[in-house]
Order: sequence, then C-alpha cells, then structure tokens
Amino acid sequence: MAMSETLKAPVWHASVPDFYAWLDRILELAKAKTASKGRPLTCQAHCSSCCSEPLTVSRVEARHIWDRLPEETRQTLVPRIQAWMVAMETSGLVTFQSNNLDAVQYRRLNLVCPLLSADGLCSVYADRPTSCRLHMAVGPRACCDDMDKRPRQQFMMVPEITRYAALCMVHLSEGVVETGHLVGWFGIFLGLITDVEVVSTRGTIR
Repeated sequence: MAMSETLKAPVWHASVPDFYAWLDRILELAKAKTASKGRPLTCQAHCSSCCSEPLTVSRVEARHIWDRLPEETRQTLVPRIQAWMVAMETSGLVTFQSNNLDAVQYRRLNLVCPLLSADGLCSVYADRPTSCRLHMAVGPRACCDDMDKRPRQQFMMVPEITRYAALCMVHLSEGVVETGHLVGWFGIFLGLITDVEVVSTRGTIR
C-alpha cells in the first residue's frame, strides 16, 4: 500500500509498541522513496551526533521506555538524569516550561542522551521515541559531526507523518496522562518519572 493511502484515515493504535511498529513501516516507505531520488539516509549505527541534540517526547513515551527498563539499568540512569537536569537548568538556554531550544546551542553543552551507551549505541533503540524515529539526516555525515556545518544539514521531512504521529500520541495519552504537559523535554520527564530531586545553584529544580 502506498504511504499516501495509509495516511488517509487515522487508525488509532492500542499501545505505544503497536504505534511504533506502524510508524517504522511507514518510515521504511518514506526512506525508500527518498533513496530513489538519490538522497539515501546518512544515519547508521554508531552515528550518535543527534543524541546530543534536544529531544522532546510525549509523556506516555517516556513512561513506556522507563517501564521496560530492567531495575539495574534504572539505577545506573538516575545519576545521568540528575546531571542532565542540572546542566539544562543552569545553562540558561531554556526554561522547563518551554519546548523552544536551538539545536546548535544545545549541542555546545556537550550533553548526550542519558540512554546513549558508552559505545555510541541507543540502549533502548527498539523503544526509542517518535522524535528519534523521525530525525533522519540525508546530507553529508560531516554536517552531523562538525558543529560549524551542523546548521547546513538536511533532513528527510514528511509533514503528513509528523502530524499523524502527533495525533496518535495524543490518543495514546488519553486516560494515561492526567495532569501536566503531554509533550516536553525527555530528560525532564525521566526526572519526573524517577522522582529525582535536583538541587542546583539556582535552587531545587523539582
């Protein structure tokens, strides 16, 4: 089935894994179409430059990821989450009530995703958030790695998929997210889930 036909009518998914399975199938069609036009994806294993960029997720996705992690892994993540929250709060680049942040400015903080492993692989790749799945570079690898070239990187953009994914996340959040923002910074949501309280030079973050 063509991608345009698949996206015509919303099909609500029963769970986050069901939605991810659908999204991956749709993205494979989009990637094949882009490659046929001479613009294959630059992304590959151990290419983790984007894991140092700001990431917003739905609260239901953050909870899904955390719930599937082994207890031992959760314990090792708590200090990383604390460090991320302190660095974000003290950077002055963003308030925790806003989702606006320049990717290049954030990259200069040298903050990596708490879930990135030491060998440069995503430790939750099968359960990675929608934002990660939709972040696909088609420009030169150098534009991912080189901070001066990063503003010139090009990405595969499919607005229909992005809009549909947002609607699905809202649907999946119904009855699950009772209060607070549906979408926000990944690190902050992990902090909320783990009940982390971080004290920085500006006081208690949460």
